[in-house]
Amino acid sequence: MLLEIEDLRTTYTDSSTESTVTAVDGVSFEIEEGESFGLVGESGCGKSTIAKSVMRILPDNGRITDGAVRLNGEDLTELDAEPMRQRRWTDIALISQSAMNALDPVYTVDTQIKEAIEAHESWSEQRMDDRVVELFELVGIDPERRHDYPHQFSGGMKQRAMIAMALVLDPDLIIADEPTTALDVISQDTILHHLEELQAETGASMLLITHDMSVVAEMCDRTAVMYAGELAERGPTETIFTNPYHPYTLGLKNAFPSIHGGADSLISIPGAPPPLTDPADACRFADRCPFAAPECRSSDPPMKEVADEHEAACARIDDVGIETMREQAAKREVWHGVDDAPDGASAGDGAASAPTEVSGGDSA
Repeated sequence: MLLEIEDLRTTYTDSSTESTVTAVDGVSFEIEEGESFGLVGESGCGKSTIAKSVMRILPDNGRITDGAVRLNGEDLTELDAEPMRQRRWTDIALISQSAMNALDPVYTVDTQIKEAIEAHESWSEQRMDDRVVELFELVGIDPERRHDYPHQFSGGMKQRAMIAMALVLDPDLIIADEPTTALDVISQDTILHHLEELQAETGASMLLITHDMSVVAEMCDRTAVMYAGELAERGPTETIFTNPYHPYTLGLKNAFPSIHGGADSLISIPGAPPPLTDPADACRFADRCPFAAPECRSSDPPMKEVADEHEAACARIDDVGIETMREQAAKREVWHGVDDAPDGASAGDGAASAPTEVSGGDSA
């Protein structure tokens, strides 16, 4: 096992109010060698905080308060600053969410890539230059452009340059945090194609963080669906799409229009995630869930196995019936409070009246 995240809990503290936000609360998953693992969820659910926790690059007000992050069996949360610095880029690398701003505008692109090498290795200038040329060819950038400044690159080229930087020392694990953010559709497809090819060529594992269900469907072997700091569902990607179990996953899936048409309007999930300053001991999706019952507000359901290598955290699966849930979740009126909810549930129970789109960048 390459990466093991076990009961990870990460918090942020607001010094002005002394309040604490639990951005990641008891999250667990594993990534095998050579595997592509997807982490999907809407804005603010904690996806990027997981990336920063694994890399140990949390801001000053953030800290890991519980759990373990094991890379090749070594718990990264127990390492001092210098041993952890040595593992960045060599063992684990991050493709930043904001490629537009990640590159320093006053240095050429090749200089910044070489800095990552110099922080860990004592290579000659020629060897470093050869490596930059090799990487630019791998990611589809003319090597002659390596001496350009970031402002001379398009958005897609900047993202590919960040991919090149992540690969410079052949890490075992690449974390791609929203790698297609702010790019046009053609550039998005190009970036994903490069990531897929490079992973196959290098044999590296990848943690792909995104709000876009179609991205994980195309790229990932297994997927975890995250909501309000917790995992809602986890399993093989194909199974997550063909046989989802958690109501939130059903909502995400049904928010995408079918290529076959036939829908009068898009389905969205009403309301917004709960504040994480003082999370209740309850299902965090209950106030937006059309299948919620009183029991959902009295305890937080644990992840349980629903199929082979497939887990979901929902207390209503057995009571409502998964086929009924899937059938009802495909109806827009069920999500928006019309009296069409399944027995024992109140349609749109507790949800805000204004729908919130399920996609968006992650800020936590």
